[in-house]
Amino acid sequence: MQHDLEIDGSAFRLRPVRLEDAAFIVELRSDPERGRYLHKGAPDAGSQETWLRTYLRTPGDCYFVIENRSSGTREGTAGIYNIHAGRRDAEWGRWILRRGSLAALESACLVYRAGFEMLGLESMYCRTIAENAAALAFHDSFGVERIRRLPRYFERDGRHLDAIEGRLTRSRWRALRESAERKAARAATWTNPALAAASS
Repeated sequence: MQHDLEIDGSAFRLRPVRLEDAAFIVELRSDPERGRYLHKGAPDAGSQETWLRTYLRTPGDCYFVIENRSSGTREGTAGIYNIHAGRRDAEWGRWILRRGSLAALESACLVYRAGFEMLGLESMYCRTIAENAAALAFHDSFGVERIRRLPRYFERDGRHLDAIEGRLTRSRWRALRESAERKAARAATWTNPALAAASS
């Protein structure tokens, strides 16, 4: 859906996706390493732009680009979608970062801030392919609780793959936010030398 949610961290920000991001999204999702566990996306910028036009008319779906605040470099994407007003929960995903990006921890913090503080959600969940050990380890270390295994939830290249559903509640976020954002701020100094100088 068309939204105006924008949120800054120490080194990175989330801002609404725009039609002119289409080529960047295709490039990200076409990377065989970064897109290994993602749905196959649009094959070219024109098709991606068509998808984005449909997305902009879809309620309950907030798609973001992750940007480096100092350089404006696009680092990746993330989304909060399947927003359920009654339960006040939503799924988050479409999370993919360019190779070499240091935005993982801070971008996750920003997604949770957007969900809990700007959208007023009570819980957020993510569904990760069970074979994606790196992503599962990240969510575990962040403090996301594994809720259930979803057999044959995803299909990739003719294979049916199990998913692991993880969930973070608003109260759990409050408990871990300070620690997570402190770690993200430290990582931000590797991205922006000016931040390191200011904190020394």
